[in-house]
Formats: sequence, C-alpha cells, structure tokens
Amino acid sequence: MAIKDKREEEKLRISKSSKKAKKEKFISKEEYLDKEALSETKNEYHNGKIVAMAGAQEIHNRIVGNLMGELYACLKAKNCQVYPSDFLLYLAECEKYVYPDITVVCDTVELAEEKRKGLEVLLNPSIVIEVASESTAEYDLSEKMQCYLKLKSLKNYVIVSSERKLVITYSKDKDGEFKVKTYNEEEAIIGDCKIKLDDIYRKIGFETEEGKK
Repeated sequence: MAIKDKREEEKLRISKSSKKAKKEKFISKEEYLDKEALSETKNEYHNGKIVAMAGAQEIHNRIVGNLMGELYACLKAKNCQVYPSDFLLYLAECEKYVYPDITVVCDTVELAEEKRKGLEVLLNPSIVIEVASESTAEYDLSEKMQCYLKLKSLKNYVIVSSERKLVITYSKDKDGEFKVKTYNEEEAIIGDCKIKLDDIYRKIGFETEEGKK
C-alpha cells in the first residue's frame, strides 16, 4: 500500500511540474527590455526567459574593483573605455542579454539603435571579463563562453577566479582563432595590459592548502 501511495505522489508531482512548464510564458526581447528599463534590480535574458541576478560577494566585488583600477591605469591614454557590470550586452548569436562583470571597448562604442526608456545596450565589446566563483565557473567556461566568443568585435575573454590566484584568457589571433592561456604566477596579459596577479588580488588573502587541513 505504501509503495502505491508513493507512486501516486510521484505521478502527482510530475503532473504539477508539467503543468508549470506549460504555463511558463516565452518572453520576447522587446518585453524583456521594457521590463528591464524599469526594474530596480538587474535581470538577464536567456532566449525567452528572464533570469534574476544575485548580488555578488565582497571578495568578488573587490577583485572587480582592483581590475577596473588596473585596466583604467593601463588604457587611459588609449582609445578605450572600461565599464562595470551595469552595462547590458547583447549576444545576438545566442539571443541573450547579459551583464558582464567588466567590459572594455577599444573602438567607437556601438549601441543598439532603439533605446527602451533610456536603457542602453552595448554591441561591440573588445574585452569581456567575468570573475568566477565555484558556483559560476562551469557556466562561465562553457555556455556563456561560447556565446561571448561568437562576438565579432571580441578580442579577449577573461575568467578571473575568486577562489585562488588564477586568470584564464582566450585571445583571438590573426587568423580569428581563440587561444587559451592560464596565469597563476606573477602577471597576466589582458589585451595590451600586463597586470600583476598581486594587484588583481590586492588585499585578498587565500587560505593555503596547509591551512585547509
């Protein structure tokens, strides 16, 4: 009798899940942009779905701040702009709107022609940087990365770990292919900038392997 009851409960759960999935409405890009322009919080758009963004941890924000400072110092004399995570980026090949942690444009900034209640959307990043945690690293190195690398304007995609001193770069060569390089020692090369890892992780103490034991 108990087994039968469990089977009935499972059927009911599956039925409810199925009905919920059917009720999920496909959101158009236009609907998303209208809502995002008025939203007090940031939300991304993933091919018909609106995805709420969670707040970042203190270490994540500190790394972003350190990197922003280093990139600004390196690029201030060049025709480049460094932007924080409030700049919405359109990934046309994947039908996504996302908020990268840091975006650099080393050219004339191209924005989507149509503005939604003042909301501006970037189209041509030169460098995109994501600060990854244990929970986001897989996504940043798989689905999201593949979408970024399809951007014609992109020269560098960079993953910066928030768990340890580690920077991974994907840089476009003269043939248009992206080459990967890992930095975990003295400095990392991001675009035209050589940045010391100690400056990226300034005032951040990572627990040593001995300390974890």
